[in-house]
Amino acid sequence: MLKDPTFPAGGSNDSIGDLVRREGWSLHQRLQVAARPGAAIQTVNRSRSLDHWRGLVAPNMPGNFDNRLEWDGLTASSAAWALEPPEAATPLEPDWLPLLDALRQAAREAAPDVVAGAENQPLVGRGAEQPFVHVWRPAAAWALNCLRQRCGDLSPELQLAESAWLDLGEALLERFCNTADQALWELFNQRRTPGQMLLAHLGASGDGSGEPVHEAYDIFVAELLESGYGLLLGEFPVLGRLLAVLSALWLEGSEEMLRRVAASRATLSQHFAIGSAAPLAGIQLGLSDPHRGGRAVAIMNFQQGDTTSRVAYKPKDMRVDATYQRYLEDLNQASTLPPLRSLAVASRDEYGFMEWVEHRPCTSDGELALLYFNAGRTMALLYLLGCTDCHHENLIAAGDQLLLIDTETLLEADLRDLISDNGEDPDAVSALQ
Repeated sequence: MLKDPTFPAGGSNDSIGDLVRREGWSLHQRLQVAARPGAAIQTVNRSRSLDHWRGLVAPNMPGNFDNRLEWDGLTASSAAWALEPPEAATPLEPDWLPLLDALRQAAREAAPDVVAGAENQPLVGRGAEQPFVHVWRPAAAWALNCLRQRCGDLSPELQLAESAWLDLGEALLERFCNTADQALWELFNQRRTPGQMLLAHLGASGDGSGEPVHEAYDIFVAELLESGYGLLLGEFPVLGRLLAVLSALWLEGSEEMLRRVAASRATLSQHFAIGSAAPLAGIQLGLSDPHRGGRAVAIMNFQQGDTTSRVAYKPKDMRVDATYQRYLEDLNQASTLPPLRSLAVASRDEYGFMEWVEHRPCTSDGELALLYFNAGRTMALLYLLGCTDCHHENLIAAGDQLLLIDTETLLEADLRDLISDNGEDPDAVSALQ
């Protein structure tokens, strides 16, 4: 099942596919079409949608809104066309549609196994706490199989254990569940009776203590899969584009990450003493906000005998992080105070790795006092370096040390506010500014 991850050559030819294709054409894309030189745009003399948009954006200065349209190569007529384009203008083949077709086909193929409760289903047991997880396991399993085939040339450098592959698949599975959560609940509640809701809460024992009755849920999942998610997309067609784009970004980001790990084995050995043959046994995702196409920090767990070595993979330029850590080392050499802890950082081209730090509570009053002392030193240092993002997610307390683990906002410039400051007071501007 789900052996061939090749995207279908053509687009959807069913009514649901046509609906998703039409409704999934985003306003941003429609505006791009309307702004093209020589675009055959039908003249629109008046548009309530455009008037409403103008009123929301610039209620007291409609001329500013029209100026902004002009800057983007648009007119009021072309913008009105983009808000309500004729059906014939809808793209025949959006770039995300073949991927959505593949996900829908994966759902149809997996439906018999899911309905039968087969124990050999891909990703079974993963994401158990996620809402409607049974709906999305087939789609996530198909995407994971696709990723495996894309990365088939990385052996033996990658050395990725099966558990790590499943970690990646579970990360996509959770994104599917969270993205479609509210839509599925609304659809599910429309299709079950108050009596079924009550029985589900009372459980098999009838007093709320037993296993929940999930007959209505099982029927709902079966209908969704057998329809290739058509039951859902017919009510929420824009969700189709969101799911396809989410899958494409996950595939791109995951393949990029694995290729980078495979190409960095010598670097990992040099900076973190991780052997080139040490398998990557686990990948922990979802630890940071996603940026640049859904990319995020991942914790890599390498198995070396009976021990596990952990490093943080960061898909960003790490040169500032590496420079900050060297600065701490230089500061320690110039000071007679107890050293501030520095972390190992390996900076590569547009990505890098950092030593992983576990939170560790203080074990004595003396260690706690030193933590506060070192925290004050660290805060003074970050103030001098112009750091502006020192919240709890970017700092970790480990024993007597308070460590900054993300230097993204170091050396932030203190720029003049040209909106509120007219520059008439020369004393308000520093020599550096």
